[in-house]
Amino acid sequence: MKMVIQVLTGEASPPVVPVEWPAFVWPAGGRPSDCSTSGSQGSLFSQLSL
Repeated sequence: MKMVIQVLTGEASPPVVPVEWPAFVWPAGGRPSDCSTSGSQGSLFSQLSL
């Protein structure tokens, strides 16, 4: 929090923000029903196995 105050008052320079996004970014999130393993969907591990 001290750093935030220093940046706001001009005592410190703001942090460098990257100008490009990384190649992959996880989605913000889905509906809770998307993560459900109940019913006939099976478990997450059985869906990922080859």
